[in-house]
Parts: sequence; C-alpha cells; structure tokens
Amino acid sequence: MSIVSVFKSLGTALVNHTKDKAQMQRLKKDDVVTILKQNIEMHQNNVDALKVMETSEINEWKDKVTVALNNASGKSRDVYDKYVKGLSSAASALERKRFLGSLLAVNKDIVPVLNEINKHIDEFMDNDTVTLYETRMSQLAILGILRDSTKLATFTQYLYTYLIKVTCDAYSDIPRYREEYMFDNVDKVSKLVSNFVDRRGYYNFNQDMMKIKRQNADLILGADGKFNFTQYIGAVQNFYTADILDSILSALSCLNLYDHVMNFIDDYKLERNQRNKETKEWLETHVAMLRMELAEKDRNSKEYAKLENIIKSYDAKITEYDEAINAFENGD
Repeated sequence: MSIVSVFKSLGTALVNHTKDKAQMQRLKKDDVVTILKQNIEMHQNNVDALKVMETSEINEWKDKVTVALNNASGKSRDVYDKYVKGLSSAASALERKRFLGSLLAVNKDIVPVLNEINKHIDEFMDNDTVTLYETRMSQLAILGILRDSTKLATFTQYLYTYLIKVTCDAYSDIPRYREEYMFDNVDKVSKLVSNFVDRRGYYNFNQDMMKIKRQNADLILGADGKFNFTQYIGAVQNFYTADILDSILSALSCLNLYDHVMNFIDDYKLERNQRNKETKEWLETHVAMLRMELAEKDRNSKEYAKLENIIKSYDAKITEYDEAINAFENGD
C-alpha cells in the first residue's frame, strides 16, 4: 500500500477509536518493555526447541511427519504445506536444507532486533507514558513489530507442537483454537519469514526507524489536537519504507492498549501464565518424543549419552515452568 493509503487508514482508525472518549488513557513505557521481554523469551524458547536435533536427525524426523500427515484427518494436516508454499525462494531453500529451518532462523534472528529496540527504548519513548495523541509513528511501528513477533512465536510453537503430536498419534489432544490460529496466520507468517530471510521487513527495522528520527520525519499523530498528520505526507514520504508502512498497519489492532492500560498488566500476567502452561506442555511432548528415540539407542553409545543430557536439560526447564505456574496460581 502507498503511504497515502496507509496514513488515511490510520487516520480513520484513530478517529473511530477515539470517538466519544472524553479522555484518553496512557500507554506506559514499562508495558512496552514487558511485551518486548516476553516476546524475546518466546522466540528463544522456540530456538532452543527447534535446534535440539541435528540437521540429519530433524530431516529424518520429517519423513515420519510426512507419513503421519498423510494419515491424519482434520485441516491442520495442510498447515505446513500452506506455510511452505508461501515462502520466498531463499526461505524455501532454508526449509529444504533443514526441516523447519526457516522458522528456526527467523525466531533466532528477530531476537537481536527486539533486543536493540529494548536497548534504545528511551530514545523511542522519551517519556514514561504517552497518550494516543502524543504517539509518534516510530512508537506505533514498535507496537506493529511486537504484534507480528507474537504471531511468529505463537505460530511456531503451535505448529511444532502439532507436528510432534500428530507423529505420536495424539492429534485429538490439540485444542481447536490452535488449529484456527494456525490457519488464520499462516499466510502472514510465511510473508514475515520470507521478508526477514530476504533481508527485508523487520530485518532493517531499527535502521529504518533511526533514519526517520534523524530526518525529523517521526510524525506525532495528534500534534495539533487532531489527527491531521496526513497533511505532511509530501514532506516525509521518502523516509517511510514499505516495510515501515506495513508495521504501522499491523499496529492498528494494538490501539486497545491505550484504552485498557489499567488492566494491561493483570491481563499480561494471565496470558503469561497460560503461555507458561502451553510451553510446559510443549516441552513435555518433546521430551516424550526424545525418550522414544532414547529407547532405540545403544545405552553405551555417544548418541544415547547426548540424548540423555538433552532430556535432563529439558526436565530442568519443565521444572522451572512448573515453579512459575505454581507461584502465579498460589499468589506468590
């Protein structure tokens, strides 16, 4: 979409969002940092799980997955194929080289981008709180990358969990909302992964944002008390890349953060606890698969010792999640 279309869509969304509101709530910098840290942790968990098998091992597992998918029922069986068909040539090459290699690469490579945003958060948000009228385009773009980062991390987790369960003939244990989530977001994730692998999209997010700020093109949404930023399109259009415009569009669904900021942390804690439960379940399923492999190995082999150590490290991680879940649910 052109900058004119994006800015007009943003302006309409902002007017509709603020209609009949006497006073706007504020977005807290601490809330943004909280989401950043949560997403960094999610991506790192994905990387740790996806890299546990060597390339030869995970490609061998792919053969088992393919057989299981051919025998599976339900529409989730088509999610992986749909994901792969949406990838660029470079991302497809990663996937051919290593099963789930494109998701491993982008979950890994997005972490430094998020870390860099967190490192420079005081430059992006120089005040502790900001109203929607005071919000800059760079701040809105940060909400956009966080939204898409969450999609990538969650899709990866749900898809990998599904593939593990379908190979263990435990498909019926998968909640239907996960199936719907994968289908609703598979095209978006394919595009996000492809852009990142092609060194586009969020790969250059921080450089693009800093360029906008250096050129004094970081518009304030309601600088004059109204959302009239579209009048400045001619002066700033050369500094807004297509990727930045995409991130601004992604941020439109994040506007509710400004309305519900008083309840945000409580909601976040509930969501985090649910995610901890799902991640623990994911790890337990993965460990079950590794134990099946372990049973087929010679107890005196290097492969047996390696798998045994991996399982021990996962068991320790599961214990950590158990403790976090119990602490939350017991009010500690």
